[in-house]
Amino acid sequence: MLKKIIEIINKANESYVVHYEESSLMNVRADDLLRSQPFVHIEEFKSGKVSTSRYGLQTRTMKMEIYFGRFCEFENNAITREEIREQIIEEVVYPFMTAYNKSGYFQRLDEWEILYPLTRFDGNEVAVMLTFKCVIPEC
Repeated sequence: MLKKIIEIINKANESYVVHYEESSLMNVRADDLLRSQPFVHIEEFKSGKVSTSRYGLQTRTMKMEIYFGRFCEFENNAITREEIREQIIEEVVYPFMTAYNKSGYFQRLDEWEILYPLTRFDGNEVAVMLTFKCVIPEC
C-alpha cells in the first residue's frame, strides 16, 4: 500500500521528495532536507481496520496523514504562508487526489480533509496536511 501511495505522489508531482517515517524521527531527517526542495512526509500508519462482508469480500482501511510542505523565508507573515499553501494545493495536493482516484488500486474518495498544521520541523516550514481513509478492496 505504501509503495502505491508513493508512486501516486510521484506521478502527481515528482519534484516533491517523499519521506515515510514516524513523526519524531522525521524531525531529525528534516535537517537533511534542502531548503529549496519541496517535500512530502507520510506519517507512519497508526490505525486501521479490516471489514468482511457475508459474501467473503474484505476491505482494509488505513487512516492516512500526508504532509505536503515547503520551506520559506524566515521573515514571513500569514499572507505569505497562505500563498505558499495555495501553491502547494494546486501543484501537488489536487493532482495527488486525482491520481489517487484514477489509480484503480484504492476505492474512490469523494471527500478529503485538508488541514494547515503548525510548523513541526523548522520555523520556516509551511505545509498542507491531507487526511483520508485509504480503502483497499481485497478478495
